[in-house]
Amino acid sequence: MIRFSARLVILLVVVMAFSSSALAENRAGAVTLTPLVGIHVLDGALDLENQGFAGLGFGYNVDKNWSLELDGRYTPTEYDASRGSRDVGIYTIGAGLLYHFQPEDALNPYLGVGLGGIIYDFDKGGRGQDEDYMGYVNGGIKHVLTELLALRIDLRYMLNPKTQADFASDSGDEREWRHHLQAMLGLAFQFGGTSSTPVKAVPAAEAWPEQRSEEVPVEVQAPALVEIQNQSPLDSDKDGVLDAHDECPGTAAGVRVGFSGCPLDSDNDGIADSYDECPGTTAGVKVGVNGCPPDSDKDGIADSEDICPNTRAGLAVDRKGCPPPIEQNVKINLNILFASGKTKIANRYTADINKLGEFMNTYPGTTTTIEGYTDSTGSAALNKKLSQRRADAVRTYLIKKYQIAPARIKAVGHGPKNPVADNATAAGRRQNRRIEAAIETTVFKPR
Repeated sequence: MIRFSARLVILLVVVMAFSSSALAENRAGAVTLTPLVGIHVLDGALDLENQGFAGLGFGYNVDKNWSLELDGRYTPTEYDASRGSRDVGIYTIGAGLLYHFQPEDALNPYLGVGLGGIIYDFDKGGRGQDEDYMGYVNGGIKHVLTELLALRIDLRYMLNPKTQADFASDSGDEREWRHHLQAMLGLAFQFGGTSSTPVKAVPAAEAWPEQRSEEVPVEVQAPALVEIQNQSPLDSDKDGVLDAHDECPGTAAGVRVGFSGCPLDSDNDGIADSYDECPGTTAGVKVGVNGCPPDSDKDGIADSEDICPNTRAGLAVDRKGCPPPIEQNVKINLNILFASGKTKIANRYTADINKLGEFMNTYPGTTTTIEGYTDSTGSAALNKKLSQRRADAVRTYLIKKYQIAPARIKAVGHGPKNPVADNATAAGRRQNRRIEAAIETTVFKPR
């Protein structure tokens, strides 16, 4: 293997010495085939000899800079076991991505990265095979020899997990990864692809010098030559584009035109820039004869962006074409009564409490305080507890029935404080055994 590699290196050097890089280029869309040889330097902890390897690579140039590559390599080596040497074959298969830095030069450096697998094949000793994944990074340079052929020099660093049948010389090696280097030399054959280098036209006289003859007289008709010289190219509409190339020969004076002689339309809305009052119209938006998008309600917002297309004349609007909403105050009050000494909510008051719950769900940002009161009958301490239980009963009803967050409702018992009627009469005491609540908030409603 090493003798074969040396012969190939000599052959490549000779080819490079007599080659020309005039057609040097990494062509987009080209397919490459690369036979290769090199030296495989194995992890130092493995009791395997460094040996030469051979392989074959296949590539595809996505463009002139980026290439995809698949290659396979084989390294024949030996394992120096205590009971005699054993042959080992190492196969690597990799798929990678290369980036070329100077794709149009004869010397084209590159870097790459890839993933693949590594197989250790033990043909003696009953070990069988061990397979693992591996990753690699590589870098090198391509020297273009001809349009078809390039010399490639590459250095690859590989990393793979410690094998199950590892043959390390040191049984105490605790490392989980094996490190390898491969130095490679190859010939890259490039087929097909598209060149990005313009081809220089060769004058016919230079291409066929044997046909030139200074001794052959040329007959010139003087009248015809004078007639041609006296003729001037026509530009009938004076737009700077000759009639022979003017696709819009009747352009009005002063109108800016393009290379074709037609009026410029920068936003491609079908209205020439000279008549376009809205030259920056978004692509695809319909416009009127003045080049502006239609605005049916005359509010300054084009119909294509107006979500309130029928705004009343004179109203100010926002950027969506809608007038600002009207600010309004909304409120609700609760006032219910309780029987003497009772905390149960009478059925005739549930409709009033339901209205409060619905209001709080309609306006989820609102909060309220349920305030409970009693008449003056009994001790102040007992009345305060009784009023608190009445307020708690209403609060619990609202939370359970309308799923209102507890933090939005507060319950407070005031006892006989703040009477609204005279406690000296039965009717007055009845009015004082009450629950009060009020909510007021500001909302914005569309006009």
